This record gives sequence, structure tokens and C-alpha cells, in this order.
Amino acid sequence: MALLSRAAYEPASRQPTPDGNPEEHRKFYERYIKGAKEREEARFAVKKSLYSSGIWLAILTLRANNDIKYYCVNRFSNSF
Repeated sequence: MALLSRAAYEPASRQPTPDGNPEEHRKFYERYIKGAKEREEARFAVKKSLYSSGIWLAILTLRANNDIKYYCVNRFSNSF
């Protein structure tokens, strides 16, 4: 019974050097790193947008709350 190497059981993307070619290995990981950076930049842009929206929502909510209080205090304090 012939034993197969570990590489025979792993997909090509998990092998340290595809087909034993170091140049292809370098290119593969350069593409992998580039894709990871792009995904991280996209996540950062989404987080930045969500945080910005949340901050503006909080500012507008506080402003509206203060305007309502001011309106109610002035309206009812002058009626007596």
C-alpha cells in the first residue's frame, strides 16, 4: 500500500508551494494579501460610515430633545 503525501490531500491553496514552484507561491500570497487588504479597507469604510451616521443621529436627537424642552418650558411658563 503506497502512502500519499500530505499535499495530495490538501487543496492547492493550502499547499506551501503550488507544484513546488516558489515563484507561483509568492504570486499566490501576494494576491492573497492584496485581497485581504482590500477587504479590510472595505470593512473600515463601512464602519466609518456607520459611526458617522450614528454620531449625526445622536447630535440631531439631542438637538431635537433640547428644542422640545425649550418649547414646552416657554409655552407653559408664560401662561400663568
